[in-house]
Amino acid sequence: MTARMRFSRTIGLAFASSALFLPAFADCNCGSVDASAPCQGTEISVTVDGESGEGRSVTFEWTFESNSKPATCGKFANGDYWIAPAPGETNVTLMSVAGRDSGALSLDVNPRMEGHGLLSNDYGRQTAAENIVGNLPVDFENSVSLVAVIERDEQRHGGCGTRAIVGSCADAYNIVTVLHEVPMDAGSRTLRPSVSNPEKELLTLDDFDFTRLPSLDYIDRADEERIERIRTRWSYSLETLSLWDANASGAGVSEGGRAFRADLVIDDYAATVAAMWHADLIGLMSARMHHDDAIPAFAAMLTYGKDIYHGVFTAQHEQQRYFGSGAGQWHGRFPAAALFAALAKDPVYGDSMRSIAQTNLEIDSRGPAELEQVNPGVYGPVYGDGAPEFDTFELGRYWSEILKNQKFDGATGFYDSRNNGKRTSRDPHGYIDGPGVGPGGWYMSVTHGPKKALVAEMALMPELCEIVNYPPLTEYIYRLEDVGIQSNPDVCAPPDPRENPMVCDPYRSQNCEYYGLNNTGVATWGPDPEDPSQCIRNNSGDRTGQNGRFPDVHGTPNDIGNKVLVVEQNFDRMRRPSTLCAVSERPVPPNSIEVRRGR
Repeated sequence: MTARMRFSRTIGLAFASSALFLPAFADCNCGSVDASAPCQGTEISVTVDGESGEGRSVTFEWTFESNSKPATCGKFANGDYWIAPAPGETNVTLMSVAGRDSGALSLDVNPRMEGHGLLSNDYGRQTAAENIVGNLPVDFENSVSLVAVIERDEQRHGGCGTRAIVGSCADAYNIVTVLHEVPMDAGSRTLRPSVSNPEKELLTLDDFDFTRLPSLDYIDRADEERIERIRTRWSYSLETLSLWDANASGAGVSEGGRAFRADLVIDDYAATVAAMWHADLIGLMSARMHHDDAIPAFAAMLTYGKDIYHGVFTAQHEQQRYFGSGAGQWHGRFPAAALFAALAKDPVYGDSMRSIAQTNLEIDSRGPAELEQVNPGVYGPVYGDGAPEFDTFELGRYWSEILKNQKFDGATGFYDSRNNGKRTSRDPHGYIDGPGVGPGGWYMSVTHGPKKALVAEMALMPELCEIVNYPPLTEYIYRLEDVGIQSNPDVCAPPDPRENPMVCDPYRSQNCEYYGLNNTGVATWGPDPEDPSQCIRNNSGDRTGQNGRFPDVHGTPNDIGNKVLVVEQNFDRMRRPSTLCAVSERPVPPNSIEVRRGR
């Protein structure tokens, strides 16, 4: 006999009497929505169809019992399955789980971001001992989330990211929840509980106020195929495994999103996933579609956002992890959690999310990226991230990027495309858009589309705008629409053309003749030695007539990467005159920041 691992009971919910159940065996897909007569079965088969470009699918196959009897089972509102003990029994035994038409399969119980057993490559927080596939059958007497993932067969279908994550490429997730009793309406109006929370919170559709969603007559109706595609995309994805750990100085997994993202149904790049999210959400706001038709898709999106919410916040709604920020890798998580909180009737979710704009952004790179990459400037919000307090190394890095790149006003050297530096850096003096390689470049463009879509949704949904609680984001997007890239007025002198970019190293404040900190001559550019939070101004020293660092860029349109087409077509209708929808105390002018010297 195979040895069985037993999970002790931690949630003591009373189980309904056997008189409430159908006496005869029924398949888990029998369709019952009656809690007094639920489905019963021993097998579940779930086929996940890939995006049209994939042209393939994978299948998860589960077998289980309850003390040698069929278990009770059914579906949540988004189509995920739940299983519970047979009438009169107290446990469910998972006998097996397997995948067809796929790569390797792994299984974890309530996977922890700090050490999960999913996928086979030892990357990031992956911990092989947490994979229980080899331990089956396993008895469960408590409510748990069983998370299975099928890996992409990279030999047949190619990888999904960088060299470091070969062997950690997910195709799709399938989550089956063990409950201790049959949920209301046999789960048909209940959201699947979040995978990371030990307490399996059961929220129903009645716990959300769908009247907060706009009804837009200019949005085309989503047909049944589109609705099913949206349901599939967000039901078989999971975006919690690479959140930043608040207990380890905000440590993140740099390629975690790509490694753990469900590549069969969504893209492996976060900014693109974010664009897909926004397109799907706005697509469900059509006034031409009956609300009930979209319930499975809405349930999938809310469940996806609920997983992220509980990945960041504990059951007590206290923050234990961060959304993360940097490049385009971290977009899309915050809007999903914000939508969940904005539609929930219980204000505790919104209160937790609303605090993010005043707490997370005080710590560099903790995110969320949608907010952290837009910072208050002297003449309005500007693009770029970075710690609220710059030290001399961080100041030097920014100015080094400008010098090495040789794209500034008056540069006499040759532009070197290899000198890209930190492509999300902001102007530490707050006058112009980042990054240092040139305003509007790189990730300012890459992330423009998802940020713009979020602002459109905030304009359409005041409750969502209040949850985001960050007016600079709206001001920034409206400025890009109405003016373009900001690089004027700029009082900061560009690098002195006499400075040798092959020798001068502002990052380390070495070998520079004219740079503001630790130079060997007269300071004509860079931070003001007397007050490094300020820059050396135009017309300084023996230099005259400077127009700022990048005057010719001002007012040019910023490329919109990862466009959300429905937003681009309708943004003028979606936007609102006001840019404020909540009081935020955090934004401060950057030139009031005290610069730290050294690290």
